[in-house]
Amino acid sequence: MTVLAGARAGLAMVAASQEVQPDWQVRVGLHFGPVVAGVVGRRKFMFNLWGDTVNVASRISDQAEPGTIFLSGDAWAQIRTSASGQSRGMVPLKGKGEMELVEVTAVD
Repeated sequence: MTVLAGARAGLAMVAASQEVQPDWQVRVGLHFGPVVAGVVGRRKFMFNLWGDTVNVASRISDQAEPGTIFLSGDAWAQIRTSASGQSRGMVPLKGKGEMELVEVTAVD
């Protein structure tokens, strides 16, 4: 259910961004898979995630319009019974080829 939690968080981020000034243009991309996590830095520590999953999510968010949440077709398959959304069709992603993207509009 982590994809569902991510979709809920994304919807909340978009809603919050529409209530603040200056007007932020938030777009969210979600994908799922393995990542590497770690802390970097010697004086100021920062937690970070790396990996192909992160890169794919970034490329998905590049395709989203401001104020929307896009998921990969694989991520959508994980939550489709608990969410509402609309396919945006097969979209070419840099270095990945074509991937189905789905815009999530609501989650249960």
